Amino acid sequence: MNEISPDGTAIYSINIEGHVAWAIFCETALCIAIDNERSYEALTEDLVSSELQDRAEHHASLIEDKGEVVVHTVMTEICQALSMSQIIPKVSYVFGSYCLSGENKISDKEKSLLKILAEPSIIDVDDMLASSEYTTADIHFPDPDHRLFQRTSDIDPSALTTTYVTWASVVSYSMDQSVSNRTKDLIICLEARLQATWNRCYAFSEYADQVFERKQKVKDFDQLYWQFVRVLDDAKSTISSTFSTRAGEFFAEMVRTSHLEGEIARLEMKLGLVEKFVEQDKERRNAVYQKTIEGLLFIAAVGSLIQVLLPVPLIQNERIAWSIITGLSLLGVLAILRVK
Repeated sequence: MNEISPDGTAIYSINIEGHVAWAIFCETALCIAIDNERSYEALTEDLVSSELQDRAEHHASLIEDKGEVVVHTVMTEICQALSMSQIIPKVSYVFGSYCLSGENKISDKEKSLLKILAEPSIIDVDDMLASSEYTTADIHFPDPDHRLFQRTSDIDPSALTTTYVTWASVVSYSMDQSVSNRTKDLIICLEARLQATWNRCYAFSEYADQVFERKQKVKDFDQLYWQFVRVLDDAKSTISSTFSTRAGEFFAEMVRTSHLEGEIARLEMKLGLVEKFVEQDKERRNAVYQKTIEGLLFIAAVGSLIQVLLPVPLIQNERIAWSIITGLSLLGVLAILRVK
């Protein structure tokens, strides 16, 4: 995390119901990674089907319950440790990954099962839906040579490990336990870095929409503009970051499948709109300043006019004199206000 994440990233280890959880504060995001170790004798269709069902229910519960149990537990412990007031979090995304290890080289059949874990849509299962409805009655596992499996390829440069990266998940299998452990740590770090950047771009885009719709008041548009510039620059530097060969290939594929560049492009478009807002705000303030100066000059002119008009013999009647002055004053004010 120290090598991959920006300065200021903080990591806390918390035990949740017997599982080790990592709470990662990165930029303006909190990512929680729960490590759940399981043992299995063989990678089978029944195991994959059961795991996908468990993952779907777990993801749905986090989304439907807004992560109240897990996230609230983590936030409460961290806030108490840091003597902070309670922060109300909002769960925006749930991501799952697998790091498996075994002693033997995997077969084509097992590779197809790993790809299904990485991309459940191959068997018409979408575990990212925010719903707990799930059935295994109609699941059909295609043959390993099916065309769908060709769309997911091994991107791992390691000779001991096979890794598949998709939008839904990252699945890795290694013939060495220590390599598998390092892969797990690497995936957690890269995913936390990616999600922190993605969520930050998304949050600022949503904030810009609220500003444009007048749901949020902004006192200083210049400050808002430079905040957008910094977020956009940080996001672009994230996708162009250079890591080790293995981490770099992992991260490049994770960026591609997450459509982070699309979210950055969306934020860049919002930055252009914010820039126009800043220009309009400056023009409005300059117009107010200009009209204020014009008003002050006009008041000075009226004062001089009073001294000139009152002694004139033609308008010795004081009421007529003041009527003329008042009329001219109103005409002057209207002229100032109508000047663009």
